[in-house]
Amino acid sequence: HWAWDRRWPRWSDWRDGVARLPDPVREWRGLQALASIGLNGPRPLRLLTDGTPQSPRAAIVMSAVPVSQSLTDMAQCGDLHQLDTFARRSLAVTLMQVANRIHQHGLRWRSMKAKHVYPQRLADDRWRLWLIDCEGIR
Repeated sequence: HWAWDRRWPRWSDWRDGVARLPDPVREWRGLQALASIGLNGPRPLRLLTDGTPQSPRAAIVMSAVPVSQSLTDMAQCGDLHQLDTFARRSLAVTLMQVANRIHQHGLRWRSMKAKHVYPQRLADDRWRLWLIDCEGIR
């Protein structure tokens, strides 16, 4: 993950105090915020910046999530449709619980999309969700 600073920050970036931070720094903070409320994401291993944390160049090294398909991938290839009704309901409930947890802790996620959610099926049709692309968490 390597990015240059946005040339013209969004108003919400100014409001949230991240206007001049590169995306990898935002990603680092977002992953830490998720972990602090007990949600799963890649483990941030190293944040590299060119100078200060407000530098226009930065990179983040992180672990991979242990699942290969996003929720979007599952829907597009038919795996989601092949789940039995109970498993689909369980997945929907887990998705709702994650969204509620984010909201209850006063966080917002600009990029909460199916392509950023990686469901891992556990025993008894329970699910663990892995979340990626977290630089939009505030």
